[in-house]
Amino acid sequence: MGKDYIVDFIGVGNNTKLVNAKVLSEYDLIITIGRTVQQCFAVGVPVYVYDYFGGPGYIDGSNFILAEKYNFSGRGFSKLSANELADDIKKHYNQAVLELAHLHSVAQERYNYVEQFDLFYSELFNQESDIRKAQYYTNIEKSRIMTYNKVMPIMLGTNQRSQLFFNAGDGFCEENSIVWYSVENYKIRRTFSINGHVSELRFDPCDAPCRCKVYEFSVNGKKKKIKQLELIITNDPQFIISLSEVEKQEENLEIEIVFQYELIPFEEVINTSMKLIDGLKVENARLKQNFLYRFRNKIQCALTRK
Repeated sequence: MGKDYIVDFIGVGNNTKLVNAKVLSEYDLIITIGRTVQQCFAVGVPVYVYDYFGGPGYIDGSNFILAEKYNFSGRGFSKLSANELADDIKKHYNQAVLELAHLHSVAQERYNYVEQFDLFYSELFNQESDIRKAQYYTNIEKSRIMTYNKVMPIMLGTNQRSQLFFNAGDGFCEENSIVWYSVENYKIRRTFSINGHVSELRFDPCDAPCRCKVYEFSVNGKKKKIKQLELIITNDPQFIISLSEVEKQEENLEIEIVFQYELIPFEEVINTSMKLIDGLKVENARLKQNFLYRFRNKIQCALTRK
């Protein structure tokens, strides 16, 4: 951006502090995503929406609906080079200032906590159906899952890494994946938007041996058939999802996953593995016993390795 600008980095690894109205008001421009975007609308500070997924840049009437749909995360928009970003930020800043009054009124109308809570409460408890018979897709269950997903990162010691890989021509790699944290024995629902052509998907429910049930996996609204694996004794459980030729040509994929998993205790992994090995036809009993001993030590090291 040049020496004429003073840039502060706020967040983990830099200056960590609570971002509130007072902090935001100290700046001429905020570059961020998510909830802070809405806070900037309310405070009246220009905000540029851009991050790992790309982003719309300054918010105006042409991009507001799509940006809000993706929670101002940057998804759904293209990526820019460093030079393109710098030019765009400087070139359209004055126009962004002119949008502040309108965005402030939008924040008052759409993001007022008291009004939105009252609306949510009213919808939640005015259901025609009997609440005691509420199923997964009722508002009650949806709100529980939303709350669960929000508090997940702070449930220390119990969270596992769930991951969705998308093969964009380079195979499955960390760069082409989305990671989130989840906890066992909860039914979890996640939605994602992936831009660009994708040939194949891979879903890893956690990073430990588990029992996993995939209730639903849909691509652009179409449910995919998933081969259910009752017991997965590897440290890298995964489901491979093939895409149709039509889906491979799509520029954007909307993914929805509903799943639940249960971690398997180490001893159960060992016992299950031993039973499988014990069924092998090995005539030499001593050789078989030696093999079982070596296998137990090897799998124990694999499961305890960080």
